[in-house]
Amino acid sequence: MGPTANGSPNTFDIEQNMRDIDRKIQGKMFTQPALKTWGIFYADRDAKTAQEFKSTMNECLKTCGYEGTDPNMCQVKPGMKFDAWKKELVKQLNDGVQMVVMILAGTKARCPLYDDLKKFLLEEYPIPSQVVLNSTISKGKNLRSIVSKILIQMNAKVGGVPWAVDNLPFMSTPTMIMGMDVFHSTALGKKSVLALTASMNQSATTYWSTSATQDEIGQEAANNL
Repeated sequence: MGPTANGSPNTFDIEQNMRDIDRKIQGKMFTQPALKTWGIFYADRDAKTAQEFKSTMNECLKTCGYEGTDPNMCQVKPGMKFDAWKKELVKQLNDGVQMVVMILAGTKARCPLYDDLKKFLLEEYPIPSQVVLNSTISKGKNLRSIVSKILIQMNAKVGGVPWAVDNLPFMSTPTMIMGMDVFHSTALGKKSVLALTASMNQSATTYWSTSATQDEIGQEAANNL
């Protein structure tokens, strides 16, 4: 976790604090890039919900000592149409935007706009994004805790580090932790895709990643990294 008020590291033993982890992580994180240019997009019918989310998020930012400015509030109308969302995103986004929060209608199992909006942002505007379901906010139950966890996700997506594990084995000497896997879609006749990720620092909290299309369908062994 991040430093305490006197500058010393905020640490705790996970095994001895299993029941209090949720409470203990709702504080300053290990690293927190300033959140200066970001926006909250919401459907016209969710204006009240968006304001409640913004207010609670401001409380969480203050608790974490997170440097940031007020988000740009962007209303989408009609709120259930992908084209309306796309139009508003294109209108508001630029290379300087750090984070996009989208408050969408639906449930975890069914959110009609989720896939289309995520795909659009990945392909057209590679800006970190965070989806929040309107029902999660409007219920009001444990809202502070929920928004705090959303902030943790946002911090990670903009390049921050929520927390780190102390005294990892082997890390006292130069060590890289790597993971590699292959995705197959043989039924569709598509070439397999290889992905690799590797840690870049002593605390194993920053990573480099890459992917490559294999030469053959169903190919497991890598020969092009």
